[in-house]
Amino acid sequence: MTRRTCPPFLRRHPVVRGVALLVLLPVTNGILRFCNWWMSAVAPWVLAIAREGRA
Repeated sequence: MTRRTCPPFLRRHPVVRGVALLVLLPVTNGILRFCNWWMSAVAPWVLAIAREGRA
C-alpha cells in the first residue's frame, strides 16, 4: 500500500500551502457557520420535541 498522492517537493512548496489554506479556510468557515445555524435554529426545536415526548 503505497500512497503517492503528492510528490515530496510539492509538499514543501509554499504555493501548495497557500492553495491548501485557500481551500481549507472557506470549508472551515462553512462548517462553523453550519454549527452556529444548527445551535440557533435546530437545537431548540429538537429540545422542544424531546420535552413534548417526555411530558
